[in-house]
Amino acid sequence: MPRAAFNLLALQRLHRSARGVYRTRISHSFDIGGEPNRGYLSFVAGLAMGRTAAEISLEAEAEAKHSQLISMHASFSSSTRGNAEAVIEVEALRTSRSTSTLLARLLQDDKLCACFTGIYGDHTALDGGSGFELPAPELPASSACMSAMPHLMKSMEGLRSLGQLRANISH
Repeated sequence: MPRAAFNLLALQRLHRSARGVYRTRISHSFDIGGEPNRGYLSFVAGLAMGRTAAEISLEAEAEAKHSQLISMHASFSSSTRGNAEAVIEVEALRTSRSTSTLLARLLQDDKLCACFTGIYGDHTALDGGSGFELPAPELPASSACMSAMPHLMKSMEGLRSLGQLRANISH
């Protein structure tokens, strides 16, 4: 497991308060523009769904433990706050011998912030290819990426200026 992923797992604490209900603190370390990164929020919800899926599959005596994410969808309905408590409610929508489909709701101050659906299973129990045997793609040198940054930042400044212009026009 990559070191960064291990540290993220160690960072994120989920406290089970009831079946399918987890309490956690959303870190401000992943804030972008004052809000937690949505990929990070998906990771947190994915942890809660994975734990619930594994629990359900064990109770149902499924062929395999359904703890590995196969597919996930996220829908964000309102903003979230970093360095704040959150509740994640997870419910099973469907369970079969090989997969479990779950729904998770992320709430802050009893307000729905995001919904996630996830399909969990055991990759080793699935038939057919998984794509995990594919080699990593070729990536450009980091210097090539960094040389593109000034152009990107100039584009961002243009977008910021356009936003300020729209704000001035609307007032």
